[in-house]
Amino acid sequence: YYHKIITTFVTNVQSEVNTIVRADIAISSYLPSTVGENYQMQMSAFEPMIVSAVLNFLGKMKKSDFIGSENLEFTSNGIKNVINDVLEKQEARYFVDHVHFFELAMNDGPL
Repeated sequence: YYHKIITTFVTNVQSEVNTIVRADIAISSYLPSTVGENYQMQMSAFEPMIVSAVLNFLGKMKKSDFIGSENLEFTSNGIKNVINDVLEKQEARYFVDHVHFFELAMNDGPL
């Protein structure tokens, strides 16, 4: 199942005052077809907590964490772990298997 986070994440990159990252992400999980609606409802209910945790995580990343497929995979897995930590603390029923960047942009330099 696939759930798009409705928030566009915009944050400065650690140690780079003039570099801003903007990301749109979606999360997905391998679940039986019978739980699709429940998965969507759960993720929507926990979305404010997920957004906060992801913004905190992204604010600690470096510019290089968004460049290259290996670094993006590392960053994606980090976001997945942060989201799953939130879900675990909330005793959620479903968790995230993958985080997908469907839009990622970096503004590098003075605005």
